[in-house]
Amino acid sequence: MLRLLLLLLFLIALPAYAEAAVTINEVAWMGDTTSANHEWIEIYNSGEAAVSVDGWILSDGLNLSVTLAGTLASNQYGVLERTGEESAPGTAFLIYTGALVNTGATLTLRDSGGAIQDQVPGGEEWQNIGGDNTTKDTAQYTDRGWITAPGTPGRSNASTGSVVVDDNDDDDDDDAAPATPAPRSATKSKTANATVLVRNQESSLDTRIVAPAQVYVNQPVEFTLEMQGAGPTIISSLKHVWNFGDMETASGTKVTHAYSYPGTYMVTARSIFAKNDVLARLEVTVLPVKVSLGRTPALDITLNNDSPYELDISGYVVKGTKELVIPPGTYLLERGTITIPRHRLEPDGVQSLVMIYDAARQMVTSSLATQPQAVTSEPSPVAFVRAVEPVYITSPTQDFAELPTPSLLAAETAYAETAPAEAISSPVSPEEPYQVPERWPYAALIILIGGALLAIFRSPRATLDRDSSIS
Repeated sequence: MLRLLLLLLFLIALPAYAEAAVTINEVAWMGDTTSANHEWIEIYNSGEAAVSVDGWILSDGLNLSVTLAGTLASNQYGVLERTGEESAPGTAFLIYTGALVNTGATLTLRDSGGAIQDQVPGGEEWQNIGGDNTTKDTAQYTDRGWITAPGTPGRSNASTGSVVVDDNDDDDDDDAAPATPAPRSATKSKTANATVLVRNQESSLDTRIVAPAQVYVNQPVEFTLEMQGAGPTIISSLKHVWNFGDMETASGTKVTHAYSYPGTYMVTARSIFAKNDVLARLEVTVLPVKVSLGRTPALDITLNNDSPYELDISGYVVKGTKELVIPPGTYLLERGTITIPRHRLEPDGVQSLVMIYDAARQMVTSSLATQPQAVTSEPSPVAFVRAVEPVYITSPTQDFAELPTPSLLAAETAYAETAPAEAISSPVSPEEPYQVPERWPYAALIILIGGALLAIFRSPRATLDRDSSIS
C-alpha cells in the first residue's frame, strides 16, 4: 500500500518537470552603452510547468560554456549576466564568465542529458539574427521572428523593432500587442534578412527579395522576387536584373545561384518598366563547409561537422565503392556526426577511398582508408643484414677487388642503424649497436708496412750484387 502511494505521488509530481520549454529569448552580444563587457543572455520558460535547468549547458562552441543551475517557473525569464550584476538591470538568474564574439556564433542550449533544447545560429555575423553594436539594441525573439530593439532584460520582449526574421507573416503590424515568444524547433537555423528597398518616388511598386540570409559555399540558393503595389500588367512587363555581389548576374523573377567563396555579399534585384525603377537589396552570408570523414571501430563511415554552426548537407553525395545521396532536409549540427553503415558504401566489405561532394558536385573532402593486415600463423619474412667476415691479408699482392668497397660498407652501416632490432642477425648483444668492421684502413696500412719492409730487405742485397760485379 505504501509503495502504491509513493508511486501515485511520483506520478503527480512528474509532469511539473517532464516537459522542457526553455528557449534562448534575448541576446545582448554587444554589451551596453556603459561597457562592451556588459553582455547578457536571457532564457525563457514558455511552458505551463516549472523546469529545472540543473546541469544544462549554454555554449557558443568558441569562448562560452555556461553550466546552469536552478529552476525556471512557468513564463519566467532568467537573465544570465556576464561577470556581475551590473551587466543588466534587475537580479541575475546566474553570473557567468566568458564572452560572445561580436563576429557571430551559434548559441546552443542543451539539457542535462545533452539533448539540444534550443539553438540560435548567429553564423559569422550576429546581425543576421539581430542586435546593433552602435545603438546597443539587442536581438529579441518574438512570434514574428527575431527583431532588433532596445533591451528588455527580465520582461516581455519589444513588440516593434527592425525585423530580421519574418517566419510567420509577411505583414508587419507595428501596432500589434506585445509578443510572447513562441516555442521553436531546437534545430532551426535558417534565417532571412529584411529586404532594403530603394524606389523612385513616381513608382508605387514594392519588391522584396525572399532568400535565406545564411547559406554555404557551393550550395544552390533560390532567390525570388515578391512584388506588390502595381497591376498584373505592369508586374508581368517588368524586367528583373540580379547582381549577386560576386561578379555574377542573372535575370527573371526566380533565379538560382551558388557562391564559390565564403563571405558576406550584397544581393540586388533591379526591376524596370516604364516609370517603375525599383531596387531591392539583401545581405547574404556564405559560410564555409568544414567536414571530415572517419571510421568507427566497426569500420562504418562517419561524416563529421567541424564547423561551429550547423550545415545543410541536403543533396550531398558520399562515394565509396557505391554512391549515397543524402536526402533533402538533412542538417548536420555543430560539431555533430552522422554515421553511415559501411555496407551502404562498401557492399563487398573492402575498404575504399571515400569522398564527399557538395550539392554542386564539388569534392569537399576525402579519406583514404587503410586495409588492416590479416593475422596469420606463418612467421612474417625477416630481412637480414649480411654478416661481414674478417679479411686477413696474407700477401701484399692480394687483389683489392676482394675487399668490400667503402660505398658497400656505408650502405651496410646505414641499414644497421635504421633496421629493426629483430631484423639484424648479429652475435652482438641487444644492448650494443651492430658494428660493421672497417677493414680498408687496416689493409692499406699493412700493405704500406709490408712494402716498406720489402724495400729495406732488398736494398743491401742489391748493393752486394753490384759490388761483386765490379770486383
